[in-house]
Amino acid sequence: MATTWDKTLYDLAYEYDAEPDGHPNTRDFIRLHYHRYVLFPEMLKRAKFFIQQFGLTAASRVLVVGCGFGWTVEALSSLGIPAVGTDLSAYIQGNKTLTEDGDIDAAIRLVGLDPTNGEGLTHFNRLRGGGIRTLASILNEDSTTAASRNRVKLAFDSTISLIITEDLVTSLTDAENAALQTNIVKYGSTIPICHFLTEFANPNPPFNFNSKSIDQWKLVFPTATIIADGYTYRVL
Repeated sequence: MATTWDKTLYDLAYEYDAEPDGHPNTRDFIRLHYHRYVLFPEMLKRAKFFIQQFGLTAASRVLVVGCGFGWTVEALSSLGIPAVGTDLSAYIQGNKTLTEDGDIDAAIRLVGLDPTNGEGLTHFNRLRGGGIRTLASILNEDSTTAASRNRVKLAFDSTISLIITEDLVTSLTDAENAALQTNIVKYGSTIPICHFLTEFANPNPPFNFNSKSIDQWKLVFPTATIIADGYTYRVL
C-alpha cells in the first residue's frame, strides 16, 4: 500500500539546521523541515542536473509527477525550462498557496527566541524569504484517466517532452508502480520518462518505503532513466 505523505511524515523525513553560520552554545540551533529556505537551493541544483542530463531547452516541456511543493518545477521554470507539477497529497494541495510563517515562528520559539523582536525577528525574516511557499503550478491530477491527462496537457502550450517522477516510486508498491508507468506512458509512448528516487529508501515504520537499489529499480522500469539521489546523482 502506498505511503501517504502528510505533514507528520514530511517533518520526520526532512530536518535541517537552518543556521548554517552557527549559533550560540547557550541554545539549540533553529531546525526547519520540509521548507523552502533549506530545500529550494537543493532543488535548483537538481534542476540544473536535469537540464544537463536531458539537454533541456526553452522549447522543452517538463512534467514532474509527485512534485511536493513544486520547488524543482519552480527551479526549472526560473532557469527558462517550462515545467508543471502534479501531486495528490492533501497536505501539499491544502498548503501550496499558504506561507510557512507559522512553522517558522514555531521553530524560532522552540529555541527560546522571539520571532517578533531582535535576533528572533532577524531569523524570521531570513527564513521566510518572500513569505511564499512556492511559485510553481501544482495540479491535483493523478493521470489515471484521459480527462486527467488532458487537464495536465492544457497546462502546457506544446507537447510534453519529458516526464519526471520525483521521490514518488519508493512510496508505492511494485503493482502501483506498474500502474503508474502504464498511465504516464499514455501521455505519449515516445516521451522519455525519468524516475528520480532515493536508493534504499527507509523501509521501516512509519515510512514503509519500497526499498531497492538503483539496479533493482531498473528491473521495475527497464525503459526509463533511473536517477538515484545521494552525495552525487547515480544514473542508470
